[in-house]
Amino acid sequence: MDLKTTKTMLKLGLVGLFLTTFITLAQAQSIDKDPQAQILVGPETPISDAGRVTAITPLLTGGNSDYESLHAVLFYNPTAPGSGLTLVASLVEDHATRTGGDALEFTMYKWFYMGQDNNAAVADYGLAVGGTDKTVGLDTDPNKHTVTNLAPGYHYFRVEGYIIPEGADDSELCTVEDETFVVYVLPPLAVTTTHTGENGLLLQYCEIDAATQQNVQMTATVAYDGGYTGDPAIANGFELKYTWYAVKSEHATDIFADDIADFPTIDPTKVDIGAAVAQPEAIVVSNTNEFTPTIATIGSYKFFVEVEYTVKTRDYDGAETDNARKRVHAIYRQWFGGADQDLASVVFVTPQPGKPHITVEGVTD
Repeated sequence: MDLKTTKTMLKLGLVGLFLTTFITLAQAQSIDKDPQAQILVGPETPISDAGRVTAITPLLTGGNSDYESLHAVLFYNPTAPGSGLTLVASLVEDHATRTGGDALEFTMYKWFYMGQDNNAAVADYGLAVGGTDKTVGLDTDPNKHTVTNLAPGYHYFRVEGYIIPEGADDSELCTVEDETFVVYVLPPLAVTTTHTGENGLLLQYCEIDAATQQNVQMTATVAYDGGYTGDPAIANGFELKYTWYAVKSEHATDIFADDIADFPTIDPTKVDIGAAVAQPEAIVVSNTNEFTPTIATIGSYKFFVEVEYTVKTRDYDGAETDNARKRVHAIYRQWFGGADQDLASVVFVTPQPGKPHITVEGVTD
């Protein structure tokens, strides 16, 4: 099936990323196997009551959860200190009846990390407000917990807030309510490309056949890199954005030159995309994508593909430029036919020669 024709463009948004009070933690780990599967991450109990929202510090703007849902999904960052974030518990309680100025401040917190599968509390961090027993992993502020070097996949965190009046017996306190926050780190991707054209290994087509040619077709296949085997499966858990690029030979006199030095160098760090020409359509599909070039300008070309997740764009916090791209670790690139630009295959767009004209010379009659 020619996946290019599907054009589903079903954007995997951040809708429904929040756990409700009726969703158990076990359910939070499960993934709907529909292609539009939602990663259920974020706070366990989203805030909807306007009065309670205004009682929480830091203040939750408008009571919406967009910020939390966006930042609960992280790109895997291989550089130190790696993927991470700071979890911030509210300074005052979220109480159904004590709202506004009547809400009470917490006097102590206990943070828990339940691992990647939520089976057990593998770490317990406790700190009293204003106390001196600062624990590894906690910020100076006891209501904050900074985590770094998060591995791909789910991570489950829990916080308990205590209100202990001065002089009260700590052993006879009311039962506390806790809050769970689920983080998902997007696993890195590995991209491979193969030639799937109709004429075997032939890597050329005529300029007049550009719109309909089937000689040159490229298929990109994506899998998780680094051995990640957790949920969701790449084949049906995510939609991915594929952008194909062409790089044309720039030899001064030979339009079909194909030596390595004849092609402009494309920045291998992916920060600068200059000299590469994005092909007309960025297609969003599952874990495979077939691309058929339609370039009608004669010459020699090399191609590469870049793959990204659509659940969170790399430039979510502001625009980027072609020579200053953001979060290049969230862009997964592969050249067609080789491991890098030098080893990539060359595709020829050949001319349909114009007709020759006949004249005469050296006439003897």
